[in-house]
Amino acid sequence: FQDKEGNTMLLGRMRNNDMSDGRTAKDVVRMALYTIDRAMEDENTQINGISIFHDLNGLSTNNVSPQIPKLLFNAIIGHFPVRIHSAYLLNAPIFFRGIFSVISLMMPSKLRKRVHFVNNLDEVPIELESHLQEYGGTLIHNSKDWVDFQIQREKDGSMNSFSG
Repeated sequence: FQDKEGNTMLLGRMRNNDMSDGRTAKDVVRMALYTIDRAMEDENTQINGISIFHDLNGLSTNNVSPQIPKLLFNAIIGHFPVRIHSAYLLNAPIFFRGIFSVISLMMPSKLRKRVHFVNNLDEVPIELESHLQEYGGTLIHNSKDWVDFQIQREKDGSMNSFSG
């Protein structure tokens, strides 16, 4: 879906990232880059960039690793052809805000200014009906179906990674 300015909106729920199951920071970053690469298949995303919406409700220390931002920033900033228009972090717990204050030192100031901590959906520039049902919208997203679809695309050769 898109925000009010036409940027592709990527939705994340870090509470679903249970690192106690054996996944590594590299696995998490690989997934994030894969998702961005899929979004970059859309010409609108190539032109307008992405906005990020992360619902941090229910986040715990089992869902994060200090290696993730370092790996992700090193992969994206200056190396990955995507413009990050904005990032909205909903319901950030206090421990995350503390971690972010340190992480943000690794970010270019221009990007740091595009990160917004928000406490309700009214602060996110998206039409409510364009949101997922769990946020009062009409969209339905099934992560397993999306992954299965991407696997099929890889098998049949219909997937095109962004090549710049």
